[in-house]
Formats: sequence, structure tokens, C-alpha cells
Amino acid sequence: MDSWHQALETSLTANFKCWELIGVDVREAMLARSFPRYVPCAVLLLAAGLELFRLEVGTLVHVAANGGYRSPGHGLTRHASRHCWGTAANIYRVGDTWLDTREEIEKYAAIARRVIPGVWVRPFGLEDGEADDHLHLDIGYTVFDPVDGPDSVAPTEES
Repeated sequence: MDSWHQALETSLTANFKCWELIGVDVREAMLARSFPRYVPCAVLLLAAGLELFRLEVGTLVHVAANGGYRSPGHGLTRHASRHCWGTAANIYRVGDTWLDTREEIEKYAAIARRVIPGVWVRPFGLEDGEADDHLHLDIGYTVFDPVDGPDSVAPTEES
């Protein structure tokens, strides 16, 4: 991604733009906060899952800063987080509903499990590996090499 302006203008799906999945705070390494910025192709798959979720809930889905892609050097990263692969998102609000109670998180977790194929949802709680102030959605590790992009090579009859 060449600039923040490009991130603001780049649509990943009908309802998600790139900026929503690459916003970080000061805990990110300075190089990873500047542009041009690396964005894994898997972010497109994450956005596709979030699009299904958004269509089901019928309102805006708000991804937290550091809640989409973040680098392995980010201050919140303690292990090989799926965020570092661009395949996890932390949603803190759906429409006007803040996801900060067991009831709201579990309600939207059930929706996510129903509409996003293969998604894993972090359970509600205060322990390590749980979440009490957001909905953590994880589509797993993936390799995604799009064939229709500015740097892609069109498939041949042999491939």
C-alpha cells in the first residue's frame, strides 16, 4: 500500500476498505506505521468473511486499531498471532452496540460462526486466550496468491 490515501480509497469488498484492516497505534514499529506499507494478500479473505458477517448483521462493523493486520514486531504480539498473517480481526462495535459484555459478544460470535466458513471465535472471558471487550474472529493460516492484481501473473494452460 503506497499511502494512507490509497488505503482509504482501496475497496476490499462492497463494505470494507483497506484502511479498516491496517490501522495501528504507537505500539507498532515506526517502519510498519509508515508508507509504503506491506499488506498481506490474505487480508482480502478476511474482508470477505467480514463482509458476510456485515451483510448478516445489517449494519457497520468496526474493527479496532491493531485489530486487523499488524506486524510481528507489534507491542501486543506475544506469539505467532493470526493478526500477523492478516487473517484475524478484533471487532469492538457492531452498529451502535459496543461488544463489551458476555451477552453481546456471544450473540455476535454465534452469528459469525453461522455465516463465516471455518471461522474460529475467541471465547468470552478474562483469561489468556479469551476476550472481554471485543469479538475476535480468526479464519486461520492461509496462503492466498490472487491472479487478478497489478503484480500478478495470469494463469497459463499448464497451471
